[in-house]
Amino acid sequence: MKNLKILFLHPSAHLKRPMYILMPMGMINLMNLLKEQNFQVYAINVGLELSLDSGYRIKDDLEKTEFDIALIDLHWHEHAFGALELARLCKEIRPECYVVIGGFTASYFSDQIISDHEYVDFVISGDGEKPLLELVSATSGGGTEKISSVSNLTYRSSGKVITNPVSYTADDAYSANYSDITSLKHWEEYLKCNIHFYSRGQFWYSYWLCVAKGCVFDCSFCGGGKNAHQQIFNRNHLFFREKKQVTDNIRHLAGLGVHTVNFSHDIQMAGVEYWESLLSDIGKNDIDIGAYIELNSLSTPAFAEKFAETFSLNYSTLVFSPLSGNEEVRAKNGKGYSNSDLLKNVELMESLKIPYAVYFAAGFPFETEESFNETLELAEKLSSGSMLKMIFSTPLTLDPGSPMFNNPGEFGITPHFRSFKDYYERSRKRACGMPFDLYGYHTDTLSPGQMNSLQVKWMEFMKEKFEDIISNLTVSRVNFL
Repeated sequence: MKNLKILFLHPSAHLKRPMYILMPMGMINLMNLLKEQNFQVYAINVGLELSLDSGYRIKDDLEKTEFDIALIDLHWHEHAFGALELARLCKEIRPECYVVIGGFTASYFSDQIISDHEYVDFVISGDGEKPLLELVSATSGGGTEKISSVSNLTYRSSGKVITNPVSYTADDAYSANYSDITSLKHWEEYLKCNIHFYSRGQFWYSYWLCVAKGCVFDCSFCGGGKNAHQQIFNRNHLFFREKKQVTDNIRHLAGLGVHTVNFSHDIQMAGVEYWESLLSDIGKNDIDIGAYIELNSLSTPAFAEKFAETFSLNYSTLVFSPLSGNEEVRAKNGKGYSNSDLLKNVELMESLKIPYAVYFAAGFPFETEESFNETLELAEKLSSGSMLKMIFSTPLTLDPGSPMFNNPGEFGITPHFRSFKDYYERSRKRACGMPFDLYGYHTDTLSPGQMNSLQVKWMEFMKEKFEDIISNLTVSRVNFL
């Protein structure tokens, strides 16, 4: 088999400045999988490079880099334009290379991407471990005769779009390495990145670690829920990685100097036996590290106590996502707990000195201007906590594959985006400085203008409360995303 040179590329959502720098966690595992097979692997995060050098041009980097296969992630729809521009550049600079795209969004729109973008050769849908190895093997001799047998693959043949069945789905028996990022250019600096930006002067390192695949819930707004996994990955259950693998990954990250490991899933979803054993293993191994976990619901007292015992709290955060201050709106969008239970959980965090953050959002299905006032009222009650790191309300954008996208009538919304082209154009307009559709939908109860007004209300609230939140804070705000 030819010793192929394989280039991984993470796009920026904007061509000339960094936007959405965070890389999909699965991309790291795929890099290591190919390294283990002795392929030459190199990775570039375009947003990170733009952060380090505002004059950076990915075209110059591609011209200096030898590669036979370019693997570009299109996980989040925010990268729809940036990912396809990278694909175009790769073909322009190396016409003989194969361009492969994968990720949630690419999987959802695989047929449309292959049909409309001739510079993309292949889309891998769903889990990519086995399909990628099969594809590399099938193309290593310079021909494509074996392509028809590659799992989960969409491609062109004789002018037609061909989609091979999603016959491979990773399960809990698979071995993975999500923690070795040394194939990435400037990987040390990547540890200073959060979801949106790079902080040059940041002295703490954080890293997102995949601990599970799948979900058992279908929150209205989420394109990564139970049904999306069934539709895209052919995955019918949630599984958590073997505890020893997770512990080994965390130990490796601590050895790299990582201060905070950001868990991909709320490990409470795995059951008491799993999280108790995992956290005990971390403690027994004397791994000095903090943790960031976005709770799917609330924390049990036992979990909160074990969390506080296991992790360095100066670099830790538990995150609540009540979505709305109105309990009916919250329940209809996927979160079933009451305001009273949330406030009791916050008291638990305060008593254990666990830093926490709270996320709301504006523009949910079934929300009204009146119900959003309840969000402001709840946020007011929460804003005085001494362990509160931050409280947010962010606008939603319609996720492909989410229940809102798949069943708009059920959620009382009018979608503005239905195709990959819609997401591509939104991303392109934003990258080009043109007006673009922020939300991609409106609801039966809120027009786009009213949705904007809710966000303005929130900004006014935060302008008034921000100094109080900061002054009340008794813990370090380092590591916050």
